[in-house]
Amino acid sequence: MLALILLIIGAVLYYRGKIKIGSINAEGKHVKSAGIILMLPAFGSFLLGLVIGTLFDGNVETLMNLVNLLFLLEIAGIFVALFVAYRMITNPSGAPPLPGILGNLQSQQPQQARKTVTIPAPHTSVEQPPPAPKTTKPILTTKEAAEYLNVSEDDVFHLIEAGKLTAARVNYRYQIARSQLDEYLSNRELT
Repeated sequence: MLALILLIIGAVLYYRGKIKIGSINAEGKHVKSAGIILMLPAFGSFLLGLVIGTLFDGNVETLMNLVNLLFLLEIAGIFVALFVAYRMITNPSGAPPLPGILGNLQSQQPQQARKTVTIPAPHTSVEQPPPAPKTTKPILTTKEAAEYLNVSEDDVFHLIEAGKLTAARVNYRYQIARSQLDEYLSNRELT
């Protein structure tokens, strides 16, 4: 039952990509990876149960012993998944590197926003893209920074993680000075 609850929580974390519970307030790909890790005990128990049931369906005593062993493995897997997921969410820079597909998820670059090019009809004027919204707030969230830069929020995370944009973490969320965004925009225009 606990593995099923973790499966649901993990799916929600993966889908939303952010978490806000008490003092824990985090967002980004490390939260999605933590969601996948929380789902692993349920999937592992299900698959091992199928294999054990298929291989030992004739011998009831051996089957019961293996089911008990499976239960113990499931409990151990739940504790390990909870520990690793908590560590990833609360301390993503110190989180252990993940193997295989999860490591690929951790290191994957956010998808670039598609840029469409429209070719103007003859004898028409070309519209300029709207200017970045200017704000008077000195400190912005990642969502506000994405609007300010006219990019996606994932792109802002990528810029922060790549060291191209300086941000501070406060309560597991990034805060970005508007002056840093202006500096990034001016450097981007020079290149």
